[in-house]
Amino acid sequence: MIPVLLAMLAAAPTPTLDAVYSEARRHDRATFRFSPPPGPRLERLRSLAADIVRGLSSGGPPRTLRDRAAADGLELVTARDAAGEVWVLREAGGRREGTGLYVFRPGGAAVCVQAPHTFFDEGTGPIALAVFAGLRAACLFVNTVHRAAPSAAGDGLADAAHAGQTAFRAMTRGVLDAARWPVAQLHGFAGHDELGPGVAAVVSDGAAKRPEGAPAVRLRAALARRLAPGRVLLYGVDAHALGATTNVVGADVRHAGHSFLHVELSAAARRRLLDGGVTPLSAALAEALEVKP
Repeated sequence: MIPVLLAMLAAAPTPTLDAVYSEARRHDRATFRFSPPPGPRLERLRSLAADIVRGLSSGGPPRTLRDRAAADGLELVTARDAAGEVWVLREAGGRREGTGLYVFRPGGAAVCVQAPHTFFDEGTGPIALAVFAGLRAACLFVNTVHRAAPSAAGDGLADAAHAGQTAFRAMTRGVLDAARWPVAQLHGFAGHDELGPGVAAVVSDGAAKRPEGAPAVRLRAALARRLAPGRVLLYGVDAHALGATTNVVGADVRHAGHSFLHVELSAAARRRLLDGGVTPLSAALAEALEVKP
């Protein structure tokens, strides 16, 4: 019986990353309550993320890493997207604590794509998945509960970009410990009076000023050519809102000496990318970060 079960498991199809993403975000929003993970668990997740990055190889995650994930109620499994096999760290079974979804690609291009507000900034999740595949990026991080999920401990504690005590932040710190990968975060905005009409995107690195030729400057130019000439703004130059200045993940990335890019996409720009494909965005990121998909 055991050999038969093992054979059945071996023959089970590898799930698509789209399916894994959809399942990871499924929870009862009416009853869900977010609890910030305690410090020791955050440190374990940070260490686990670093060791996953160091241990990435084809053939699937090793038993030692899977056991460490299981000890924290997570599972480290394989999935596939359009660019090939990936490793996925997710909450096990029906467990839903808002831990997030973390995807790693063996041999991927040196960039980590993030979408920390996939419920609030509608469309950024599917766009991030497509950019991750288009770039063949090394990692993808997405949140799995709303940024405003209620918590008995206070407001805003589930916000993966701004709250200080989240698995999302701890996992990013783990990646920064192990690799010099730039981080590109995708966000969305609706109408914004300070920007004026017709703006397609605002690019920032979380700083008011940056050197000429910095990645954010290159991204603004590359994205303007491909997405909306004259309608892509750069924070601190022709935009003074949506600059990611309070983004704690961005602060961690800059503190580690790595590149951080923050892209705010209008509702119209997100629709265009969802309907017509994300090539304009992924190609602009590749150019700005000087990575080869």
